[in-house]
Amino acid sequence: MLGWLLNGSHEGATPSALGKRTGGKGMSQGAHSFKGNFMSIKALFISLFAVTLVILGLVFASIFQVKVTAAQLKAAQQSRYDSYLLADELRQSSDDLTRLARTYVVTGDERNEQEYADIIAVRNGDKARADGQTVSLLKLMEKAGFTAAEFAKLKQAEDLSNELAKVENAAMHMVKGQYDDGNGGFTQAGEPDLERARALMHDQAYQDTKAAIMKPISEFFVLLDQRTEGRVLAAEKANGLWTGIAVTSIVATLVVLLGALLFAFRRIIGQLGGEPQDVVKAVERIANGDLQTPIALRPGDTSSLVHSLRGMQGSLKSIVADIQSMAEAAVRRGDFSVKMDSAGRAGFMKDIAGLLNELSDVTEAGLQDISRVSGALSAGDLSQKIGQDYPGLFGHTASAVNHTVAVLAGLVDEIRTLADSAGQGDFSRRIGLDGKEGFGQEIGRLLNQLSVTTDAGLRDVLRVAQALAQGDLTQRIDTEYPGLFGQVHAGMNATVANLHRLVQQIKDDADQIGLATTEIANGNQDLSARTETLAANLEETAASMEELTSTVRDNELRVARAGDITHSATDVAARGGEIVKASIVTMDEIAHSSRQIAEIISVIDGIAFQTNILALNAAVEAARASEHGRGFAVVASEVRSLAQRSAEAAKDIKNLITEAVAKAENGTERVHRVGDAMDEIVTGIGGVTAIMSEILLASREQSSGISQVAQSTTQMDEVTQSNAALVEEVAAAATSLHDRAQSLLQSVSAFNLGSSLRLAA
Repeated sequence: MLGWLLNGSHEGATPSALGKRTGGKGMSQGAHSFKGNFMSIKALFISLFAVTLVILGLVFASIFQVKVTAAQLKAAQQSRYDSYLLADELRQSSDDLTRLARTYVVTGDERNEQEYADIIAVRNGDKARADGQTVSLLKLMEKAGFTAAEFAKLKQAEDLSNELAKVENAAMHMVKGQYDDGNGGFTQAGEPDLERARALMHDQAYQDTKAAIMKPISEFFVLLDQRTEGRVLAAEKANGLWTGIAVTSIVATLVVLLGALLFAFRRIIGQLGGEPQDVVKAVERIANGDLQTPIALRPGDTSSLVHSLRGMQGSLKSIVADIQSMAEAAVRRGDFSVKMDSAGRAGFMKDIAGLLNELSDVTEAGLQDISRVSGALSAGDLSQKIGQDYPGLFGHTASAVNHTVAVLAGLVDEIRTLADSAGQGDFSRRIGLDGKEGFGQEIGRLLNQLSVTTDAGLRDVLRVAQALAQGDLTQRIDTEYPGLFGQVHAGMNATVANLHRLVQQIKDDADQIGLATTEIANGNQDLSARTETLAANLEETAASMEELTSTVRDNELRVARAGDITHSATDVAARGGEIVKASIVTMDEIAHSSRQIAEIISVIDGIAFQTNILALNAAVEAARASEHGRGFAVVASEVRSLAQRSAEAAKDIKNLITEAVAKAENGTERVHRVGDAMDEIVTGIGGVTAIMSEILLASREQSSGISQVAQSTTQMDEVTQSNAALVEEVAAAATSLHDRAQSLLQSVSAFNLGSSLRLAA
């Protein structure tokens, strides 16, 4: 609605048209005045935007100049700092070379020589610097933009530093016994001369050259400070000027913007008719359907947006009241005869009234047709249909209702045909599912499922019953059925299973009886033969028992003599074990003493190492003392040599003691093993003695048992004679039982038991 009002006000709508749409003459006049008396918001903000752009252009130009001068100031400061670093690097490298050379001629440590060479290589550009660049110090100075006068000072310092490096290089070669060959090399070999090397590094000429290096460097710093200070001051002055201009521009921009915003605020409030938030709330209330809250107007306001909103609110109240009356009659009472009065309305309001009246007519007619067909369906009448054509959703509803009636009629005819066939015993007929959907398809599927289940269940029962009548017990109902068919399936299968189990049991028992009688007959024949053989064996057994008695008595005497021998061996082994235990104690004491000696040697080795360190420190201090410490340096060198020899001797003794300790521990371990073996021997001999005693006792028991076996042999001969008579009686009974089992197998062979019967046969 707000968009419609604004478009109508700013796109040339006539006062008469506005009056018709809002229903009031005053509203059209207010809208006309709203357009003609005020400057448009678009023009107002275009003017403000143009002024702002001009001022912001000045501000941005000032800020840009501030950044340019700041960059120039930073570049000048950075150039000054980089120049100081390069000059300081030359001075620091000279100090580092002096320190490393002096340390090397005193200690002879090759690491100091390597660090010395690395510094020279970095300064000459032969090795990468800390930042990864491989460039000489001279090249970096050229890039830094040094003046000719500054280069002259740095070149003078570098030349002096190179002269000093030659002296240091010669001194370090003297430490290694290498001397100048006159061609710039150190190929002439000789004895190392530490004293001369130290003198070169600490004499007055070296000190004077070292001090001379610092003079041109100090003069360079003065020239550098004079050159860079002017650039820095000029850059600072320019930066301050443009910073002031930028601040002034920003303040002017803020003042102009505040004045423009105040002017725009007053003009916009006049066009809106109130505070923007109040206007927004009024529009939101109308948009949310609140047409009851009154919209307040300022005194004398006849042309603002708020005045137009108030007129629109009244028009909307009128049409909403008519729509509410129409909806309440249709929803609460089902009365679609209530219509909206379109007289006195124009535009979209008249269109809404006409469309709502037409919607009421179509809804009333459609619901009446649907109610008529639904009532007929509930009464079982499938002849009623909706004959009128409706558009849109009502048309789809009418088609769906007519289709439902047609589907139900066809489904009833198919069910009637299916029931007639089932009543005549024919369960093969089915309801066609092609073209059916929803409940029609579901009912057809369920009835077809019922026919299939009934037909399959009756056929399975018929098949099993016919098989039982023919003596075939292999048939079963394998399909699982629900409900009553499931109970019939379970009963039939249980009956067949019980019959099958009974016949199978009878057949198995008959087979077992036949096999048992055959085995009894065969067993009787074997028993008769074994009885005769047993009688002969009993006579041979009696003779063997007499010989065995004599042999057992001889073994008893031999075992007694072996027991005496094992007692003597036990005593000897016990004495040997005591001797071994004494040896173990002695070996443990030797190993303990060896370890104590090794610990003492370690202490001596530590003292020698500390003495070596102290001698090295004394040599360094003596070198610093120059001529006054020369004698002390010689003594420190001898002490250091003596400490090194003591350390080597202590290390050799420690290795020998460690080897002796290892051998002593190895011997102790072997003696322990001998002791354990002696204990096992004593234990083993004791076990043999116990076994010999048990053998002697067992021999005596065997002698008594053999006498009892002889008596039993005589009794067995008598029993064998009685068994011979019983064997003949059992053979006659087994023959009779076998004949009866064959007769029973012929009786049950009439039943077909499947694979189990075939296997048994």
